[in-house]
Amino acid sequence: FGEEMEGFYGLLPDGKTAVVEMAAAAGLPLVGGKGDPERTTTYGVGQLMAAAVRDGARRIVLGLGGSATNDGGCGAAAALGVRFYRRGGETYVPTGGTLAELERIDASGLDLGGAELICMCDIDNPLCGPQGAAAVFGPQKGADEAMVERLDQGLRHLAKIVKRDLGREILDLPGAGAAGGMGGGCQGLLGGRLQMGIETVLELS
Repeated sequence: FGEEMEGFYGLLPDGKTAVVEMAAAAGLPLVGGKGDPERTTTYGVGQLMAAAVRDGARRIVLGLGGSATNDGGCGAAAALGVRFYRRGGETYVPTGGTLAELERIDASGLDLGGAELICMCDIDNPLCGPQGAAAVFGPQKGADEAMVERLDQGLRHLAKIVKRDLGREILDLPGAGAAGGMGGGCQGLLGGRLQMGIETVLELS
C-alpha cells in the first residue's frame, strides 16, 4: 500500500547474483487480510532490485509468486526509473486500479546498472482473459467479480501501451499473468526474461 517496511534479498556465493523474492515486499501475507489489488503496488520490489544493483549485483534472479498485487509490475518499474504518464502529462505510479489511466510510458530512465534480469515463473498464464492474472489469481487477493473485470481491463490497456511505446508484445506471452501481471512487466517494462524456476535453480547451482 505504499507504506515503508523492511524487506530483504539474497546474495549468492559468486557475490554478483542477487535473488529477490517479490513476496518479500509485495506478498499476500503482508496485507494482513485486507487485500485490495486495486491499491497494492510492487514499488518495494523495484526498491529491492535497485538496492541489489547498488550493492554490486550483475545478475538479478526475481522470484514471481505469492503477490498481493495486480499492477503489471509498474510499481517496480517506476522504482527503477521508468516513467508513467496520465493524460495531461502528469507522472504517477500505476496500481491495479489506475492502469486504465495510463497514457504513455517512457523507459529511457530505466536503471538496472547493466544487470541481467531473470524472472522465475512456474505458470504459463497469459496476462488477460479467463486464464489471466486477474481472473485466476485476483479473487485470492480480495477482488470480487466486478473488480476482476476492472483489473483485467487495466492490464489489457497496459499491454497496448507497452506494445505501442516500447515495442514489446506481452498480452499473450506465456507467464505474463504471473504475480498480478509482473511476468509481463518483467519482460515488457524491464527487458528481463521469463524462465522456469527449476531451470534457473539448476543453472545457478
